[in-house]
Amino acid sequence: MLKKWTVLLAVGLLAASLAACGDDKKEDAAKENAASSVQNDTDKTKSNEEQDDDTGAVELKEDQLGISAKEFQADFNEAAETEGIAYRVNHSQWSDPRNGLRIVDILLDEDYRIQLLGNEGEENVRALMLDADGNDDIRTIKALIKTVDKQATDGDIDNILKELKLIDSQDEKQEYTTATLHSYQFLLRNQSGIELIIANEKDPLITEENWKNGEF
Repeated sequence: MLKKWTVLLAVGLLAASLAACGDDKKEDAAKENAASSVQNDTDKTKSNEEQDDDTGAVELKEDQLGISAKEFQADFNEAAETEGIAYRVNHSQWSDPRNGLRIVDILLDEDYRIQLLGNEGEENVRALMLDADGNDDIRTIKALIKTVDKQATDGDIDNILKELKLIDSQDEKQEYTTATLHSYQFLLRNQSGIELIIANEKDPLITEENWKNGEF
């Protein structure tokens, strides 16, 4: 089974990665301030155009899923009821921050655990991990996808499950499988149990390479 987020928080490499991201953000902010007078009129035009856009689409930051811990709790419980599974998330309490990150640790039962990862000082969930070893893996994963990706149709979800080799697969079981949909990435390790990570596909820390190297 993969290391849980609690281990990830203690890794020095993670702190260095976050520091680098912070430096990049400061540099970007300085550039934005220098160009603010030029961009002002353009931003106003874009704002007006966005108000006319009825799609409701929102571009996510690279280190967020677009949902808070409280929203995750409510939306997962609703999706779980729809999928007919008994598990319910009973809290959305963040841990104390460490190395710039914090987690919400949710024990559904002895075989099922969900952990949410977030940046210190932000309510938005950065990524989530499911650690499962039971009979409701597929339905639980469906509920998680519905919770995170509100655009996902039943067909989209089935395609993700196929790419992860969880349904309709004629191949031998693969330890590592991946899928992407609507700016989200799905990383699955299927060994003695299932560990699924859902993150923004542009997250600089949560990458397929880092994942396979055991860095989280």
